[in-house]
Amino acid sequence: MTGVTLITMRTRLLTTLALITLTLFGFAASANAAQKPIPSIKSTPEFRQLKGYVATLFAKRDKVTTNAQKGVYKANLKTRRTKANLKATALYNRRVLRISKQDDNKQRRAIKQIRSTQKIRVAKLNDTLNSRLGKLNAKQNAAVDAVNAQYANRIDPLTRKRAILQKRLDKTTNAAKRAKITGKINAVQRQINTLVNARQAAANAVVERYNTRAANVKDLFAGRIANVKAAAASQIKQAKSAYKRLYRQQLAAARQKKTADITLITSIRDRGAGYIEQMPVG
Repeated sequence: MTGVTLITMRTRLLTTLALITLTLFGFAASANAAQKPIPSIKSTPEFRQLKGYVATLFAKRDKVTTNAQKGVYKANLKTRRTKANLKATALYNRRVLRISKQDDNKQRRAIKQIRSTQKIRVAKLNDTLNSRLGKLNAKQNAAVDAVNAQYANRIDPLTRKRAILQKRLDKTTNAAKRAKITGKINAVQRQINTLVNARQAAANAVVERYNTRAANVKDLFAGRIANVKAAAASQIKQAKSAYKRLYRQQLAAARQKKTADITLITSIRDRGAGYIEQMPVG
C-alpha cells in the first residue's frame, strides 16, 4: 500500500467522523431547541419594534405635521401592531403544540407503565395457576396409581389362577374335565372383569374429582386475572381523564396568556394612535 493511498484513506475516515459528529450535534441542537422556554411577547423583536415606534410617536406628538404624514404614521403603526399580533398568535400555537406533545408523551408513559404492571401481574397469576394445576395433576396421578395398586392385589392372583387353569385345559383331552376347567376359567374371568370394571370406575371417580378441583382453580384465577385487567383498564381510563383535564387547564392558561398579550399590544397601539391624534396639523 502506497503512502498516497494511506493519506487518502485517512482523509476519508476523518471526513466520515466529522459528518457523524455534525449530524449528532444537529440532533442534539434540535432536541435542546425543543426544550427551550417559549419567550414572552415582550422579548420578541415584533413587540419591541411596536413599542419603539410608539416611543417615536410620543417624541413627535407636539410637532407640527400633515394629514398625509399622519396617514403614514397610522399605516406604520397598524403594520407593527399586526406583526406583534401575529407573533402573539405564533407563540400561542407553540405553547399549544408543546402542551399537546408533553401531555401525549406523559400519557403514553403512564399507560405503558400500567400495561407493563398488568402484564407482570397476569404472568405471575398464570405461573401460580400452572403450579397449582401441576400439583393437582401430580396428586391425581398418585391417587389413580393407588387405586390401581389396590385392585392389583386382588386382580393379579386371579390372573395367575386363570393362567394355571388355562394350562390345565391345554393339557386335558377329556371332554368332561375340559368342560369343568372351562367353567372355572369363566368364573375367574367374571371375577376379573368385575374387579377391572370397579377399578376403572374408581379411577374415573378420582379423575372426575380432580378435574372438578382443577376447574375450580381455573375459574378462581380467571376471576383474579379479569380483576387485574379491569383494574388496569380503569387506571388507564383515569389517567386519560386526568391528562385530558390537565390539557384543558394548560390550554386555558395558554389562551389567557394570548389574550393578555393581545390586550397589551392593543393598549400600546392605542397609545400610539393617541400620540398621532395629538400631533398638530400645519
